Amino acid sequence: MRRLPRPDVSYCLRRFLGACALFFCIGAQAQVAPLPAAETLQALARHPQWLRLLHVGKDGRSEIHSSEFFLSRDGATDPQAELQATLQALLAPQGADADSHARCRFPARALWLAQQRALPAHALPHAACPRLAAWARIERLRSVSLLLVSGYFGNPASSFGHSLLRLNTEDGSASDGLVDLGVNFGALVPDGESTLVYVVKGLSGGYQAGFSDKPYYSHDLIYSRTEFRDMWDHELELDEGERLMLVYHLWEIVGKKFTYYFLKENCAYRMAELLALVRNDDLLERSGLWFAPVEMFHRLQESEGRSGRRWFRAIRFIPSAERVLRHEFGALDEEQARVANALIEHGAAEPKNELRTLASAQQIGVLDTLMAYYNYRMAAEEPHVAAETRQAKDGVVRARLQLPPSPPSGAAIAPERSPAEGTPPMLAAIGVGHDARTGDFVRLHWAPFSYELSGHNALAGGELVVLDTVVDVGRSGHVTLDTLDVIRVKKFNATPTRIAGESWLSWQVRLGARREFVGGEQRVRVGGTFGGGYAAQWSDALTVYAIVDGVALGNPASVGIEPQFGVVAHGDRWKLWLETGTRYESAARHWTPRHHAEVTGRLSANSAVRLELGYDGAARSALSLIRYW
Repeated sequence: MRRLPRPDVSYCLRRFLGACALFFCIGAQAQVAPLPAAETLQALARHPQWLRLLHVGKDGRSEIHSSEFFLSRDGATDPQAELQATLQALLAPQGADADSHARCRFPARALWLAQQRALPAHALPHAACPRLAAWARIERLRSVSLLLVSGYFGNPASSFGHSLLRLNTEDGSASDGLVDLGVNFGALVPDGESTLVYVVKGLSGGYQAGFSDKPYYSHDLIYSRTEFRDMWDHELELDEGERLMLVYHLWEIVGKKFTYYFLKENCAYRMAELLALVRNDDLLERSGLWFAPVEMFHRLQESEGRSGRRWFRAIRFIPSAERVLRHEFGALDEEQARVANALIEHGAAEPKNELRTLASAQQIGVLDTLMAYYNYRMAAEEPHVAAETRQAKDGVVRARLQLPPSPPSGAAIAPERSPAEGTPPMLAAIGVGHDARTGDFVRLHWAPFSYELSGHNALAGGELVVLDTVVDVGRSGHVTLDTLDVIRVKKFNATPTRIAGESWLSWQVRLGARREFVGGEQRVRVGGTFGGGYAAQWSDALTVYAIVDGVALGNPASVGIEPQFGVVAHGDRWKLWLETGTRYESAARHWTPRHHAEVTGRLSANSAVRLELGYDGAARSALSLIRYW
């Protein structure tokens, strides 16, 4: 039996005596250290950092609803009363339970007040706060990462992405941080809540929300292995004081309740508040009705320009389980891929017959890939995994155990560009154009979130645009609504690697209003289109697609069908979108050809120029200058 090492008694004794001395000093100073002068208290209570520590909103009230977050009865509405109560509590003598002392409950407040010389200089709060030290593992903490998660169309609030934090320790280095602590912010939604109720309550502030702390592997399981979302790990460039302030304040607010609005006061908004506290930089100064996760990263880039200090030490791409699986399938040769797909289609419980045609090394490649596939399928089918899936995985494992081990292939997955490296999401544009039916016009274009198909954003294989508004002003000054797309989504499944049983469907949807000519008369028609089809990636720079839309429009009421064929191509600083189709409507009872072309040239990180050409019975063109915010 292994003998446990003998404890270092002298070291433990030194730590114990040091803690006792620290709190003896606190108790002694409680009797002699006076509170700051009234003028100093007033100045500190108005300080932006103190207001950030209390999460005071524009209305002067704290946005935290949990009463235990405040030491003063009026602390939620009176920052000075909370400041005075905090100072008194921090200077009070320690009781029997060290963790219940204000210095351990509110270490970020203690640190900031010590920095402002409103408190005597003491050792760092975690030195004598066992629960805080164990939670954050501060002695082994090496950095903090801000993670950006790609969008997920299975949840309306997640369509625009997500963000969370991870506390990176020396212990987690060998496991890609899976055993480290992840800190998330999200709405507290009851189980079984319908999508419609979720959308309504999420928009109107009907949910409470809060920060939660879990091992990071639980987040990896959800985002990467269940929802199949890519992630980008942005390791923050923080000095020791900034890192401690962030971790201390997380300790203060984990479990506290906020109100949730998924358009603005969401995960990204709360993460931006935390980082603003760390560097005393207002990252939310221009936040309006909308604050998407990617917008936070663009605000951090702007902050770098103002301060000359970078926010990120390194950026690492974390591919989703689906991307890893497709990469492994793509590494198979043609015969291996045929056998792997045959086993998936016909069942892999007894794979020996299908594998007989392959050499031993080829069999190993197929079986390793199939193990990755069935792990992927089991995660997708949770919590009710089909018996056939379990049996197939067991058959693959048995067959693999009969073959010799092999080293990993070593073929790396090409990292995808972080969404933060594309253009910011808000679009504003002005341009001029000509319509063969109405003449010349000036075009005004705005969208609060625009990852358009012809833009230089980082949404690979489609587009996501919200409240896309285009208004044309004619020579006479007459203003006409050209487009109001409440939402427009294209999702291209154009991967060249096909896996049996996996969906190859590409789809698109549009809801809103557009100007059209009906029987020679100009009308605004409210309605939508929805369709599906096929997309193929011919090269890294060229994607083609064919989609058939169903059409439902008003003014006049009509339903119809619209087959389309399109091409998307791009270079380093340009992007081209061509689409041609024809629409049949029940009201008109004839086919109308419809063609559209856009070419966008990127002028800078936040600006572009775009030429649009269209035909829907008459020719139209427009040239616009675009600014992204």
